[in-house]
Amino acid sequence: MTVQAWSPDHQAGAMFAPAPEGSAPQGPALRVVRDDEVHLASRLRLTARGRLACTLLAFGLMSLVVLMMWARLTAPVLPATHAVTVESGQTLSQIAAQELPMVPLEAAVVRIQLANGLNSSAVVTGQALVIPGSD
Repeated sequence: MTVQAWSPDHQAGAMFAPAPEGSAPQGPALRVVRDDEVHLASRLRLTARGRLACTLLAFGLMSLVVLMMWARLTAPVLPATHAVTVESGQTLSQIAAQELPMVPLEAAVVRIQLANGLNSSAVVTGQALVIPGSD
């Protein structure tokens, strides 16, 4: 048996007698409900819009996973580090663009500067530079 809230204006299946006419309405009362009378109002029901939102969310997550796996498989494999020698007329920006094409130019220059302990972008002919691999 279950106890359920009941109000005087709710007459269907009431186990209590209604209040006499002319009396002040009372607040909710309690009544005993048989187990077979209990309605499952807490059952989750999705509307068409809710089902669409869940479907789109699931599709989006699966697409994201597939995209991440595809990007991982198609990423170029670069050696960890290698060295190059500066030739006549070359600048650090030209070397960065040539050796690290998958990295934005400014970031590639900074990586080469950090790998070689350079304070500026000035290089001289014959200088050996360590080129870090792109992460």
